Amino acid sequence: MFAYMNENGTIILNGDDDKLREYSPENGITPVYFGLDESCGFHAENISGKGLNGTDAQFFTPNSPFTAHINIPGAHMVYNALAATAVGYALGMTDREICAGIEANVPIAGRNNLIRAPHFTIIFAATTQTLLL
Repeated sequence: MFAYMNENGTIILNGDDDKLREYSPENGITPVYFGLDESCGFHAENISGKGLNGTDAQFFTPNSPFTAHINIPGAHMVYNALAATAVGYALGMTDREICAGIEANVPIAGRNNLIRAPHFTIIFAATTQTLLL
């Protein structure tokens, strides 16, 4: 896959994956790493799970740190937000724009939708079509 990239391109990789850390750049391709490790150019700290209400985290970029709330539950969503942060940065977005995008993200219809009732909460993670199968 890397052999088909444009020369002097940028590739965004999960820096917490040992195999991806072994990548040796070719054709002037610049690897950009995201992850929880501080050695990654884009990393997160002070991760605070809010249960079904999402996760708060402090994101570090080459510009500056910013704090954002991820609306979709699950600590794994921090990795998705970090990848999006690195992509946004590569496309020239500001930290403020990236933060706004992270905080505006909500589940798509039929995936991880929360239905709250007085005594229980349903995590609806299916579409009507999948329920009919």
